[in-house]
Amino acid sequence: MTRVTGLTDDHVHSIAGSSDARDTVEVLCARAVELGLAGLCFTEHLDFNRDIPEYGYYVYDRVCAAVDAARARYGDRLEIRMGLEVDFEPKFADEIAETLPRLPVDFILGAVHVVQGQHIMLHAVAGRAWSSTALAAFYRDYFTSLRALLRCGVADCLAHVDYPAKRGMRAADGRPVDGYDAELAATLALAVELGVGIELNTKNVRAGAPLAAPPAALRQYLALGGRHVTLGSDTHGVEQLGDGLEIARVLLSEYGVAPVFFRGRKAVSIE
Repeated sequence: MTRVTGLTDDHVHSIAGSSDARDTVEVLCARAVELGLAGLCFTEHLDFNRDIPEYGYYVYDRVCAAVDAARARYGDRLEIRMGLEVDFEPKFADEIAETLPRLPVDFILGAVHVVQGQHIMLHAVAGRAWSSTALAAFYRDYFTSLRALLRCGVADCLAHVDYPAKRGMRAADGRPVDGYDAELAATLALAVELGVGIELNTKNVRAGAPLAAPPAALRQYLALGGRHVTLGSDTHGVEQLGDGLEIARVLLSEYGVAPVFFRGRKAVSIE
């Protein structure tokens, strides 16, 4: 068992709030104590698209009750916080901006999962060959949605920047994606301008999956003056909790940067 002493896992899903999770708040907190985590944040999915089965699953009071029970049992050993992973689509921007102030949480991750009308996981089906032109158009739409999310003004941090790459989306000919560098640069510059952080998403890193954000994006974000980098395993089952956090912390330390977590929507440095 790899211990992750002193770190917080700030991207955790439970069945209390996320329809695609597999374990309870109680089980996840017990495992976090075993791992030596200092804290975790239940960043449950919040969906606004009424055409997907997940819509309406999240109920704030239900998650509060589960977290309160866990705090009563583990609060002396673990800081347990509440958050949201907001599944952003530009057409729901007004509804999102109106809804989130009514849900007091510690941390809001903004995520883009749907591009060109379909979830990225469906775009990234195994073996699909992408032409350079098609992938360039896809990335243009992806980063445009990320910037719309930033302008919506609701997120503390961008979740898994470059999620398509983490899902294995590459051009069939292996060529660099035309326009990718400019789109990424514009997105990171806007995040820095607005004071929004980025997440080092470590899901399945030990199994060989890439980080998201990738090191190149991290370097660029920091060079532009970005200050807030969170770490999250994107846990949907207890076996994933804490995965890769130490790897991400080492990467950050190479740049002389400490990760942060959010408490009451304010960034706190992890020394």
